[in-house]
Amino acid sequence: AEALILARYSMFMQVYYHHVRLAYDEHLQDFMLFWLGQIEGAITWEKVNNLSDSDVLLAMRNADQDHGSPSHDAARRILHRDHFRRVHTVTPGQQPEANDALESMATVLRQQFGDYNVRVRSRSRWFNQLLSFQY
Repeated sequence: AEALILARYSMFMQVYYHHVRLAYDEHLQDFMLFWLGQIEGAITWEKVNNLSDSDVLLAMRNADQDHGSPSHDAARRILHRDHFRRVHTVTPGQQPEANDALESMATVLRQQFGDYNVRVRSRSRWFNQLLSFQY
């Protein structure tokens, strides 16, 4: 049983909480919000649940080709593998001051790259990450 718990923890840290996967989560959320906002009529759970992977991928390809589309940047990042990069990670064992340093770094990066291009990912109890677009 102990080996199973350790294997599960390892799987979460190496796969589910991998920084690249987390960056693509951000891009997919951005794409879906922008894209669904362009669809006429009210967005309901029923409409979203009826979407297939093909529908979403086709919309991504179309948005990637349409440079004026609000969902263009998110689609481009996913399709061309140009994801946000991890700049810094604060782990649970670090001092609370590390979170303040993370916010200070984020503020400086936002001034240089813009709010949209810098994200602080703190939804996990495991760690906080600073993700940033790099030119």
